[in-house]
Amino acid sequence: MRNVWRLYGGWYDGDPARLEPPTDRSLAAEVAGLAGAASALADRGKQVAETGDLRLACQPVERAAPSDGAVQELRSGIYRERHQGERSLMAKGVFSSAAAQPVPADR
Repeated sequence: MRNVWRLYGGWYDGDPARLEPPTDRSLAAEVAGLAGAASALADRGKQVAETGDLRLACQPVERAAPSDGAVQELRSGIYRERHQGERSLMAKGVFSSAAAQPVPADR
């Protein structure tokens, strides 16, 4: 029943802002605009990573400029660290892949 509901009704986690959300790309542009620039997001991600909160550090870095080489290197480093500290084999694979590949252009 749950899968039928998800197929026809979508996925709803209780937060109405996440029901039929905007694309990642448009949300990232909005967040970067609020931060002042995409580089501000990357800088914040670096600061958060230095505190050891790699889960949170991934968020601003994923929304920073995907075509910027310095941002890509920072992003790769954070995901390499997450890979090293992860126990789940599936998560290790995802983080390793994220570290090796740039942010997709269509996101």
